[in-house]
Amino acid sequence: MTAPIIQPIKALFASVDARDWQQVRAVMDAHVLLDYSSMNGNPATNLTPGEITSAWEAFLPGFDRTQHEVSGFDIQPGDHLAMVHMRGEAQHWIGDDCWLVAGTYDITLCEVGDRWLIMSMKFNFESQGGDTSLPARAQERMKKNLSGLSPSGTTGRHSYEHKKLYNNERICFDFQKQHQRRF
Repeated sequence: MTAPIIQPIKALFASVDARDWQQVRAVMDAHVLLDYSSMNGNPATNLTPGEITSAWEAFLPGFDRTQHEVSGFDIQPGDHLAMVHMRGEAQHWIGDDCWLVAGTYDITLCEVGDRWLIMSMKFNFESQGGDTSLPARAQERMKKNLSGLSPSGTTGRHSYEHKKLYNNERICFDFQKQHQRRF
């Protein structure tokens, strides 16, 4: 019973690391309440899977790679709904430099046919470590990419919508400014 509930959560994080945005969208319901307020101070927002992946796609490729590790699943199944509490750690790499973010997640899933889909995801920030300048470096790399250069310096293109999301939404990108005083 619990494996089908955990599968979309694991697929989400593995797909984020693989930059497989189509698969990330595939494990989400039509709207997802996304809450990173404990990390960035922005209120929880109800977004479509496309809005979420567009924002992540405008930031995460600024890192050379990421690795999300999830564990300690506490599952509360119900009739067509399930609540999952779990630990999460994310490593963000540029070269040999790493920024680590750790905390817990509270995720709600709904059963649609024979599939479980993520309908809300709340991150409960606990700590960060490593090189805390990496988010700003990743943003700078993406600015260059949006101007026509990829993080590696080659020509790349992003749509107007990606630029708009990068400049206006910033779902979880003001982390360093919001939390620098904590550390």
